[in-house]
Amino acid sequence: MTKPVKNLGVMTFAHFAGISAKLQAKAPKARASQAARTVPVEDPPEEMRGSSPIAVARRRERARCAAIIGHDAAASNMVLAANLAFKTRMTRAEAMAVLADTAAGQRSKPVQRSEAGGWDRAFAAVRSVRK
Repeated sequence: MTKPVKNLGVMTFAHFAGISAKLQAKAPKARASQAARTVPVEDPPEEMRGSSPIAVARRRERARCAAIIGHDAAASNMVLAANLAFKTRMTRAEAMAVLADTAAGQRSKPVQRSEAGGWDRAFAAVRSVRK
């Protein structure tokens, strides 16, 4: 009779083969379920049109996305608008507020000549001290 080997954190070939066999057995099921998730399925007509709760929810979501994408501030940052519309669960009011705030934040005031002149004088003073 052989003595049991202490578990030193190293996998033996037999152990690895056993795990591999279990994974191989599960693999076709996993691949089938993954394929089912990635293959687009035609939407049933009753979900697309009609008065069912699903149809109403789809129309409401399309209207939400259209409102976000159609916002005036979306024109200046379409990538942000698309991400807010399609990848978040924000309400249309929240998403449009983010768009408006982002568009307002992107505007910068022009630099006044007097401000620029002040920097020029400061740098000139530093340069003259170094010489």
